[in-house]
Amino acid sequence: MLAVQGDLEDEEKDAFRDAVLGSNTSNDSGASDIALDLSGVTYLSEMALAVLIQVLKVQQCRGQKLRLLRASRPVRKKLERTALSPFFPIEE
Repeated sequence: MLAVQGDLEDEEKDAFRDAVLGSNTSNDSGASDIALDLSGVTYLSEMALAVLIQVLKVQQCRGQKLRLLRASRPVRKKLERTALSPFFPIEE
C-alpha cells in the first residue's frame, strides 16, 4: 500500500505515476494489485487524475486492480465532478 499525502499538482505527475506503478503488492493469485491510501490528499490536479486513469488502464490490461483506500473529500469531489466515481470505487 502506498500512502499519498498533500497536494498532487501537475508538476508531480511523473513522480506520482512512478511511485504508484512501483507500489504493487502480490495477492493470493500471484497478480499484483495497487492499493493507494488517499486519506491525506488535499488537492488532486487534472494531471494527477489522468495518472490514476492511466494506472487503472494498465492494471485492467494486466488483470489486476487499482484499489483506492480512504479517499479524502477533495479526491471524492474530483471523481464525482468528472463522473469517474463508478470507475474508482473507494474502500474505507
